[in-house]
Order: sequence, then structure tokens, then C-alpha cells
Amino acid sequence: MSQTAKTCGMAVASFLFGILFFVPFGFLLAIIFGFIALSRIKDSNGELKGKGLAIAGLVLGFGWVAIIPIVGLLAAMAIPAFQKVRETSMEKMMENNARMISSASQQYMLENGVSSVGFDALLQEYLPETFFNELNQPGADTTVELQNGSFELINPQFGRRYVFDSDGRLIEVFELSQF
Repeated sequence: MSQTAKTCGMAVASFLFGILFFVPFGFLLAIIFGFIALSRIKDSNGELKGKGLAIAGLVLGFGWVAIIPIVGLLAAMAIPAFQKVRETSMEKMMENNARMISSASQQYMLENGVSSVGFDALLQEYLPETFFNELNQPGADTTVELQNGSFELINPQFGRRYVFDSDGRLIEVFELSQF
């Protein structure tokens, strides 16, 4: 009577942990179980099978060991780039807001025959309703009154004060810590 060889449970576990890379320390378990499985299969005199599963688990486990530092390095390089893109996007949005403020203030000055305008409730009728809601959100730019043909937008999120001319063009940028 011939016996059929059983598949080594450690070999199956090694392969599964090798595939399930998202399990915390799964790659280490794949390596450990893979070595244990190979040892048990070798010592079983043919009673256990699953050498291929154990080797596959080892290969996947060591593969994840090699990939993790590469992914970490790529993330370390990408995060500052994403932050720079986000900051540039916020600055462009702020410049666009400045153009809208400039157009609204010029329209107000033309219609009311004045040479300067305070950034107050009167200006709200010249800007979209959502404009003020966006400005008053945490981290969004806030405004200071128009003075000497220029005005400022402050972005507390980046700690900067932007000065624009009456046409909404950026003149200067100051760090808020300079005050």
C-alpha cells in the first residue's frame, strides 16, 4: 500500500504570506515559514510535498524585502514634489483671486466715482458669493484693505503675505515671520 505525500502546511503558509504583502511583516513570515517548510520537507523522506510552494514563498518574501526600500525611497522623493505642486497651485489660485478682487474694485471705483475702495461688504456685490466662503476657509487666503493702489492676500497655510498691484499682478511675497 503506497501512501500519498501530504502538502506541508508551512509551505502553503509561506506562499500565502508571500502573496499577501500588505499583511504586517507578512514578507518576514513568508521567509521564516519557507525555510522551516524546506527543512521539514527534506527531513520527511518523501512524506511531505510542497517544495515549490516553499520556494515561491521564499522568493516572494525576499522580493518584498528588496522592494520596500525602493518604495520608501520613491515616496521620500515624491512627497516634496507633491508639496511643491500643491503650493504652486495654491499660489496660482491666489493670483486668480487677486485678479478677481482687482476687477471688482475697479468696477466699484468706476461706478461710484472713487479712487480707492476698502475691502468690505460693498465689494461683495461685485464678486461671486462663493468667493468669500472660499477665502474664509481655514488655510485659504484672506484679504487686507486696498492701499496705495495695491492690496495683500495672506496665506497662513504657507506663512506668506502676497502683495498685488491694482491690476492683480503679483508684486512681492513676504514670509509672515518678517513682521
